[in-house]
Amino acid sequence: MNLYSTKLILEHASEWESEFREEWIQWKEGWEDLKQELIDEGIWEDILENWQQYAENVRQRWRLRP
Repeated sequence: MNLYSTKLILEHASEWESEFREEWIQWKEGWEDLKQELIDEGIWEDILENWQQYAENVRQRWRLRP
C-alpha cells in the first residue's frame, strides 16, 4: 500500500506543488519516454514483474517487523 500511495503522489505532484509544476510535468514526460523505450526493447514486462516481486518482499518484511 505504501508503494502505491507513493506512486499516486508522484503522479499528481504537479497539482499539489504548483510552484514546481513545470518540473513535475517534465519529470512525468521523461518517465513516459523512458517507459516507451523499455516497452520497445521488450523488457517492460520483466520490469513490472520484478517491481511486483519487490513490492511483495517489502510488504512481507513490513508485516514481520518487531
